[in-house]
Amino acid sequence: MDEIDCNFPYCDKEKCLKLIDKAIAISSGAVYSVVYELCNVPFSEKEQVSSSYLLELLEVTNKIFSHPIKDLIFNVAGRVIQDETLSAGECISLMESIRRFPKEYEALNILWACCYDEQGQMETVYEDIVNEWSKD
Repeated sequence: MDEIDCNFPYCDKEKCLKLIDKAIAISSGAVYSVVYELCNVPFSEKEQVSSSYLLELLEVTNKIFSHPIKDLIFNVAGRVIQDETLSAGECISLMESIRRFPKEYEALNILWACCYDEQGQMETVYEDIVNEWSKD
């Protein structure tokens, strides 16, 4: 969805809500793309949107979206939006938790991007999961 990736309408709540509805109608991957964007606001727009506004959009999405790993991903997203730092170990554990949900690449990307891994441990796990999913 070109409307989401690098084009998210952060400053237009009505467009955001329409995009959330559209993403839900498309797929879980589209919804996790929206959540990824909520966690990774570009610097050029960071001053124009508050954490409380992003959390509100996340909560709206949470109320109308259902998926087996939603709680795990939305919990992480909320923490990231509030600038909480997650450890590489915690992220790896969470990545392993979603391994059994093949092809949820966007959810995996949220976990991949939510912390800085100085040792590069996450890369091995990330690649292993992606390779496993691509075999199906």
